[in-house]
Amino acid sequence: MFASGVIAKQLGGGAVADWLMSLHKLTGALTLLIVLLRLIYRVTRSMPEWRMQAHRRPMLHWTLYAVVILVPLLGWAGISDFGAREIFPGYSLPPIWPEGVGYDAILLQYHAYFAFALLALVALHIGIAMQDYMTDRFADED
Repeated sequence: MFASGVIAKQLGGGAVADWLMSLHKLTGALTLLIVLLRLIYRVTRSMPEWRMQAHRRPMLHWTLYAVVILVPLLGWAGISDFGAREIFPGYSLPPIWPEGVGYDAILLQYHAYFAFALLALVALHIGIAMQDYMTDRFADED
């Protein structure tokens, strides 16, 4: 998703850029839906095994959730303002921001900033998970 957005932006226009941007918007909308469903499941389900985890990082997880929800919402608001909500011929996202207000550039700029921040958070999450795994693994061998 990240690559399709960056490449479409770099191409600037044309059939390939339009197709990539449509794909980017579609996968963004689907990702938002899946993350919201996952968050609802996580909040409503009791997870007693979490208390047993020695290296649980709730602040990092909630920050990831916040940013992974914020990124598509900023993009959606930006394309709503810009008037480019179509994801494929005949299918458009509903507007979540008034069209033509003039904030599309700043909304899409922050969409990009937070997308890069999300990449950094994902990398941090993977690094911490690997460190915790290695710490647990080598502690068991001692």
